[in-house]
Amino acid sequence: MQELLKTLVAYKQFVPHGHCYLWKPELVGLHIASDFLIALAYYSIPVTLVYFVRKRRNLPFNSVVLLFAIFILTCGTSHLAEIWTLWYPTYWLSGCIKAITALVSLYTSLMLIELIPTVLALPSSGQMEAANRELERQIRERQQAEMALQEREVMLRGIGDNLPNGAIYQVTRELDGSDRFYYLSTGIEKLTQVKAEDALKDSSLLYRQVIPEDLPPLQAAVDKSWRELSVFDIQLRILTPSGQLKWFHFRSMPRKLPDGRVAWDGLVVDVTELKHTEETLRKSKALLEESQLVARLGNWEFEIASQKIRWSKQLFELFGRDPAKSEPNYQEILQMYYPEDAGKLAQAIEQAISTGESYKLILRASPNESTIYIEEIGYAEFNGDGKVIRLYGTSQDVTERETALIKGQKAKEQLQRSETLLAAAQKIAHMGSWEWHLAPQKQIWSAETFCIFGLNPSQSAPTQAEFIQMVHPEDRPKLQKQLVQAIAKGKPFNLEYRIVRPDGSLRYLESKAEVAYNPQGQTIRLYGAILDITERKILERELAYKQQLLDAFIISAPIGITILDRETRYLFINEALAEINGISATGHIGKTPWDIIPDIAPKQQKLFEHVLTTGEAILDFELSGETPKLPGVIRTWLASYFPILSEESQPIGIGIVVVEITERKRVEQMLELQAVITRNIAEGICLVGVDNGIFVYANPKFEQMFGYDSDELIGKHVSIVNYGDEHTTPEDVNQAIRSIIFEHGEATYEVHNVKKDGTPFWCSATASIFDHPEYGKVIVAVHQDITEHKQAKEKIKASLKEKEVLLQEIHHRVKNNLGIVSSLLQMQCRRTEDPQATAILRDSQNRIGSIALVHEKLYRSEDLANINFAQYIPDLTSNLFDSYNVKSSQIKLNIQVDNTILDIETAIPCSLIINELVSNSLKYAFPNNRIGEIEVRLYQENKPLIQKQHERNLTLIVRDNGIGLPADFDCKKTKTLGISLIQGLTKQLRGNIEINSHQGTEFKITFIQGNASSSETNYKPR
Repeated sequence: MQELLKTLVAYKQFVPHGHCYLWKPELVGLHIASDFLIALAYYSIPVTLVYFVRKRRNLPFNSVVLLFAIFILTCGTSHLAEIWTLWYPTYWLSGCIKAITALVSLYTSLMLIELIPTVLALPSSGQMEAANRELERQIRERQQAEMALQEREVMLRGIGDNLPNGAIYQVTRELDGSDRFYYLSTGIEKLTQVKAEDALKDSSLLYRQVIPEDLPPLQAAVDKSWRELSVFDIQLRILTPSGQLKWFHFRSMPRKLPDGRVAWDGLVVDVTELKHTEETLRKSKALLEESQLVARLGNWEFEIASQKIRWSKQLFELFGRDPAKSEPNYQEILQMYYPEDAGKLAQAIEQAISTGESYKLILRASPNESTIYIEEIGYAEFNGDGKVIRLYGTSQDVTERETALIKGQKAKEQLQRSETLLAAAQKIAHMGSWEWHLAPQKQIWSAETFCIFGLNPSQSAPTQAEFIQMVHPEDRPKLQKQLVQAIAKGKPFNLEYRIVRPDGSLRYLESKAEVAYNPQGQTIRLYGAILDITERKILERELAYKQQLLDAFIISAPIGITILDRETRYLFINEALAEINGISATGHIGKTPWDIIPDIAPKQQKLFEHVLTTGEAILDFELSGETPKLPGVIRTWLASYFPILSEESQPIGIGIVVVEITERKRVEQMLELQAVITRNIAEGICLVGVDNGIFVYANPKFEQMFGYDSDELIGKHVSIVNYGDEHTTPEDVNQAIRSIIFEHGEATYEVHNVKKDGTPFWCSATASIFDHPEYGKVIVAVHQDITEHKQAKEKIKASLKEKEVLLQEIHHRVKNNLGIVSSLLQMQCRRTEDPQATAILRDSQNRIGSIALVHEKLYRSEDLANINFAQYIPDLTSNLFDSYNVKSSQIKLNIQVDNTILDIETAIPCSLIINELVSNSLKYAFPNNRIGEIEVRLYQENKPLIQKQHERNLTLIVRDNGIGLPADFDCKKTKTLGISLIQGLTKQLRGNIEINSHQGTEFKITFIQGNASSSETNYKPR
């Protein structure tokens, strides 16, 4: 562990990072400030995130936020390590920090990728707001329902507590099979003499009161209701603690609770008095029936054991048998009735024998070939063991009664059927009938009329005044006018008007009235029918509105719409199609397509014939041609042809819908061209999914570049083509590329890739994010193999470096050689006593010095081809002042030079001109130690509207405030070496020279940078 720490902090075997910056203070300071500020920002972000997470502990994905904070913290630490390694090269420690940052960033990215589906599944703010509104609405509805339920529960409990002879209960069968009461109204104490609270605690207090004989039926009824969830309905006897015997009627409806239990909510009623009444009624009925037996035409008895039958005399007469003979047997009796009625009688007798039930039947018999109706009544007699031993009863001839009943029943059924049909017809048609009897002022309305007016049919019909009040105020006058005319003149009417129901709703009615007269011809009654036409009115309004919308849509639709008759004449055309054709819509009506669009009409002739002949539609037919609007321009349309059918479903015209697709066709052709270009382009193109980094498309050049077969890359991760080494994995390369693209939206970069066979190569790539209609969000990357270019570039860089060194050496040697020449001239100047020769030598020395200064600036500059004249001119003029031994206190030097870069072909002539002009000013402008000022200016004039690349208009001004030029000075006639040299150099620069001798001397030379003629000098282009 100690050795590991020593290795991490070891730095003596490495070079500090500051050496890479050549320890330039401004560069080192820039990196220190940048890294420190980045680290400070990186450290502040985790603090903010941790504070946010601590404040919002319910926030989802807290772990990812904390992980992201750690990632930012490690990134900040790596920037602090960059500052540390400027002086202390602990690169192992810095690398470990970066490795930790890489691991944290990779893990963070994996966590983010895993969370993307979950984050995408989170509802948006709009969805959350809609869900909150829906939840608030449901809460309000539930609160309202709960309040209504509580009110009903209070009402129900109040009713239960005030029942005079009953009580409300709720009993639940628990999951263990036990029954428990959860609610009992206070009436239970009056019924059972047990308090409700005691019974709720111990249900056996109630169950023990049930008579033992009634317990099995009770248990069976409860079990059946529990199993089938059917209604629990039973009558039981109980014995109260005071010894009272009571009959109770229990009835309840079971319901299954969510937890599996079953609850019964029901009512128990004391029916003791009812039972006593029923028993009394049964006895009275039996006495009544016995008394009726005496008065009937015949009675009979049937001994079960002996099968002996006894008839009264009246029965023999009823069935036309001789009383002297013996009674018929059982089978003979059955044969007296119609076969189907005999079966009913036999079944009733068998039922009476087996169960003791009495019966009463209406049977048909034919004693004398005539049909009579017999009312058969039979009773059972029991022995001490409860077995039936005898049947007895009566037989009564009820032919007249039954005949009348049958006729009445048929009439009643017919009437009911008619009334039912009438009521159903009125209900279906929303039509009601009405009568208005004038003398008693009585209204008679059908049930449907009440419904139409929103009234209860159980109420009495409204008066005429009440009826008029229900009519809409705007419609009352015309209705009252019709009623007055009907009464006065006996004129029927048919009128539409509106009514306002009691609930405020508006209905439209159609009323038809007829008039009834008395024998004197006076109107005594109005009657008629009322039809609810509200739905029809609504439909009419909706239809009119939809027709209006349809008309507006057809007229203003951006697609062309027209209708032709069978002769293909225009019946209708909208503005869009008229605009396409270039002729007004009214100009089409009555004409044929051959008159309007002769170039396109022949192409549609077969289509017209097909639609008019077969009645079949033709959809999306593509047409091309020219129209009067744009003669000579071929346009394309997509047309659909529909048959216009008559009532007999025969084609009587053609409907045409036209959509211009000229631009779409052009776009489709461009897309097809782009697809061809993409497939055959020299660069490799691929599409990679943003979410998963999987190839979804690669053009043939991309597959060929990486050595893969067609579609072999599809479905594979993009890192398969990235090159990795011992320091960087392909995934790291891919992640770095994706980070740049995601940050800027697009990126241009060079990347080290690997082919399928493992061969590494370099690519220049441009990538951006694109929302693909089929693949979703993808990264579009264009790759170009630059391996050879990169190798050539490296060779050129190495060669250029060698040439730069060589060129620096050349400039240095030229400067030294010129310095030797200048020194020789200076030595000669010292040995020469002739002042004129000395001046000539000094001038030549200065000229050579100005040229040498150019070469010195070049070999000291990083740019070996250009000179910054803003630095050159001060050095040149200072040398001239020293050469002529002029002090700055005597002659002030004012230099105003823009930051101008000149190439060597321009710099040397320009420096010689400045040398000549400043030398002349120093020599001749200020005689007798006169004080003055020399100004040197070099600036760029305003940029012209059109200017070639690398060219600038420059102006050089050298001005002094000395004695000025002689009055007879003419530069064209003056042949001095200085003036000739200035004119020659200006001509070499292809510039112009202006001389002004007002208040001193001013030379203004304008020239174009980069326009120097190298053919007129000894300096050849490099």
